[in-house]
Amino acid sequence: MKKILIGLLLVAAATAAYFFLYKKNDTEPVKKATNQELLIGKWKTNSVHSVTDSLQTQYSYDFQKEGNAFRSISDSARADTLFYEWNKTGELLLRTSAADTIAKTYTVAFTGGDSLTLKADSINIQLIKQK
Repeated sequence: MKKILIGLLLVAAATAAYFFLYKKNDTEPVKKATNQELLIGKWKTNSVHSVTDSLQTQYSYDFQKEGNAFRSISDSARADTLFYEWNKTGELLLRTSAADTIAKTYTVAFTGGDSLTLKADSINIQLIKQK
């Protein structure tokens, strides 16, 4: 009877070791998209909340992987070129020229899969992803 009990314990231990060691290697961790990856694409201004001016122009933005962004007025084909990068704290830095030393700093808050808010000082810009 003792031999059967010891045999069952060894089989149970081997099965537990197999699932513990080999099943961990089979599952790859799910890579969570970062703000840098989520920002890339075309966005349209939903609303602008500013303390100084409530009549803000509605813009369309096109963020690209290379650090370039194009901003245009919704009904115009003419676009401004912006340059963006991320600082060490995860804030978005926007420049009008690549040589600019001063950048406008925004905190990016993704409020859903297709919307985000850019926050800087007294300005909140809400953007919606275009399809």
